[in-house]
Amino acid sequence: MLAGGVISGFLSPESAKLGQNLVTSTPFVGAYQILTATTFASIFVLLFLDIPPLTTAERAGPRRPISIIMMQPVFIVAALASMISQGVMNFLMTASPIAMATCGLPFSDTAFVIEWHIFGMFAPVFFTGHLEKNLAK
Repeated sequence: MLAGGVISGFLSPESAKLGQNLVTSTPFVGAYQILTATTFASIFVLLFLDIPPLTTAERAGPRRPISIIMMQPVFIVAALASMISQGVMNFLMTASPIAMATCGLPFSDTAFVIEWHIFGMFAPVFFTGHLEKNLAK
């Protein structure tokens, strides 16, 4: 899954660059067409996904209602941290391309920044587990 994040981090901005002037009458219409085609391709692939149902033993264990889980302080902190960090990232990653365009930088530079931002988010995961394991010793 994480390798897919790294790969998509490069493919998505590159497809936006490719689609930027694909339809010459309106900028970025081609990028949205590529996005739509990619979405439908994903739907097609997911049609063949076979998630096995839970076994009887897996269904027989004790269960907690979601309301009980959501009232735990650990859940509340995790949910708030997730919401705040996602909001901050959305603000920054929306403002960065706009600021770059305002400064007169070409779209290819903006796509480059987005590519490496996404790479920086996902790539460290491939070695942080090993680092944590060694630091815990």
